[in-house]
Amino acid sequence: MSATTSETNLRVSGMDCPSCAATIEDALSKVPGVTACRANAATGRVRVEGAANHDAIAEALESVGHPIEAEKPTSEPIPSFPRFLTQKEHRPVLVAGVLALPIAVLSEGLAIHHVALDVISVAALAIAAIPVLPKAWRAIFRSRSITIHVLMTIACVGAVIIGAYSEAAMVMVLFGVGEALEAYTSLRARRSIGALIDALPDEAILEDGSVVAADELEPGNRVIIKPGARIPADAVVREGESTVDEASLTGESAPVSKAVGDELYGGTINHQGVMTAEVTKPVADSLLGRIIAMVQDAQDKKAPTERYVDKFARYYTPIVVVVAVIVAAAPPLLWGLPFWGDGGWLYRGLALLVVACPCALVISTPVSIVSAITRAAQTGILFKSG
Repeated sequence: MSATTSETNLRVSGMDCPSCAATIEDALSKVPGVTACRANAATGRVRVEGAANHDAIAEALESVGHPIEAEKPTSEPIPSFPRFLTQKEHRPVLVAGVLALPIAVLSEGLAIHHVALDVISVAALAIAAIPVLPKAWRAIFRSRSITIHVLMTIACVGAVIIGAYSEAAMVMVLFGVGEALEAYTSLRARRSIGALIDALPDEAILEDGSVVAADELEPGNRVIIKPGARIPADAVVREGESTVDEASLTGESAPVSKAVGDELYGGTINHQGVMTAEVTKPVADSLLGRIIAMVQDAQDKKAPTERYVDKFARYYTPIVVVVAVIVAAAPPLLWGLPFWGDGGWLYRGLALLVVACPCALVISTPVSIVSAITRAAQTGILFKSG
């Protein structure tokens, strides 16, 4: 049983919105030994501080539907948004969206009402709710919190109760599309650092010809660097000479000549000569490795605007629920106005739950900051924080 000491950074799956991040932070704060935690929806990373058992952290993340995944992000090409929707986790939104098209045209656009449209609406609602209901359930019964998923669930259940089937379907489908757009935007931000990480090769050739993982290299190991290969770690040339492309670190497009005694940097590209080099630093401590660590650290630090918006959303969402209840109940109770029906105050209270969603406001700042920090790093500019 391993224990987490000081600080641990984890990558988790399925964290695409601020509500997910808040749920994760609430769950981890209850783990014995955790003194502080920070979940970043834009990067998909969680920073845990304290001396907590790793298995307990993993169990807490599993319990809220966000298991730990591989740390290394990828720079594979990002699919178009329509292709992104065909992925398994987003397929319900795509299917529900197709079902919602006739609802939008006939029921909402042309005001045509028919029992067949009600059946299609219920089907679209049920399918679109597949990824939403488990998150709402976990938020209420495990995190004891009110999230946007809870707001949407309450609004749609209420709409079904008063017979507004098409409205309920459209709300849930549009919310699902919005969630998918947030996930797509976060994916683009996360992939932006992949180019930096992919500059470090996975393998290295030792002097005896054996192949080892680059992250297993230690100072003193001698590696052979062939023409066209990326240098696996910071090293010093011991035999041979060549030219090296260091543009990924310095931005200098002209190749730099290297001879015996010259320094080499991990992630740079050897050109025409074969060199034997002695590793001086592990991969994690290489110049590029430290740049990547700095970029990730900067991404994980909240900017003042982001801290303010997060704090605002924690109070704002419960207040919205209270205000919606007052809007729905006060006029009928105090002034005898209608409660049911399309023009009733229950309908207006449910509408308030939908339009008062804070999710887009909260996700805007971290996604912008993460994208800007990584793009700047790729052009040689480093920021200490958001």
